[in-house]
Amino acid sequence: MTTAASVHLSLTHAEGIAAALVHPDTGVGLDVEPLARFSEVLEAAALTAEERAVLASAPPAATADEWVLRLWCAKEAAAKAAGTGLAGTPRSLLIRRIDADGSVVVERSGPAADPDSMLRVATGRDGDLVFASALFPIPKEAVP
Repeated sequence: MTTAASVHLSLTHAEGIAAALVHPDTGVGLDVEPLARFSEVLEAAALTAEERAVLASAPPAATADEWVLRLWCAKEAAAKAAGTGLAGTPRSLLIRRIDADGSVVVERSGPAADPDSMLRVATGRDGDLVFASALFPIPKEAVP
């Protein structure tokens, strides 16, 4: 007798680059954006005043524009990893901290959020692209 295995997959693409992240047991999220996507409109839509204050703690190696995109990508990756997607509500994910290694701590909020649902999201930059990746543990009872 064979049993079906679940595989978690996240896809992203930008500027002619495509990437995938796959894991057999854990929800995954991946996002990539071109630096040129930054705009004040995106920042205003994606970040709360509290999150803009968190930007002050960002490592100095990157510009503020880059960090806004890293935070956006972190939210996208976290939402994909959690299996919810942003669904037009980027403020339902809250940036709580930016660490010296460039990782970001994201908290899921809202009625369906688990109070312990903090995700550590890796962020980075390669050339003119900013990216983020996240893993989200799947509760054992949800695994067949």
